[in-house]
Amino acid sequence: MKPLFLLLCFSLLQTPTFSQDAPTQPKVAVIMPSYPGGETALFQYISDSLKYPQEAIESGITGIVVTSFIIGESGLVESVKVEKGIDPSCDKAAIDVIEKMSNWIPASKDGRAVKVQYMMPIQFDLQQAYPSKRKKNKK
Repeated sequence: MKPLFLLLCFSLLQTPTFSQDAPTQPKVAVIMPSYPGGETALFQYISDSLKYPQEAIESGITGIVVTSFIIGESGLVESVKVEKGIDPSCDKAAIDVIEKMSNWIPASKDGRAVKVQYMMPIQFDLQQAYPSKRKKNKK
């Protein structure tokens, strides 16, 4: 009985060893898309082009609109949508600024251009956009 028990224990100990022999797949390098001129140029474009909606200004609406879009194989921006909005007018302004972007340098996989989904937050901040609208601090 004791030899049978020892044989069973040793056979169970070897099971994890056999299950770890699965071949590993090599990781595929994907180069993400980039905006011409880099992040600095992208932020400058958004800063220069984003139109803060008048009704949002009057209502004091601030926040972040999270957008998503596809950057196609040719670098064109496609299928822009709002993932998380703050107000219909701000959501539309965020979509408009993304849709008017110039072409990106597309993503590539194995040396070929590929489509990728990209997410971008767009911030609506009255204090940054209109410094004169800042609340005055009481002293």
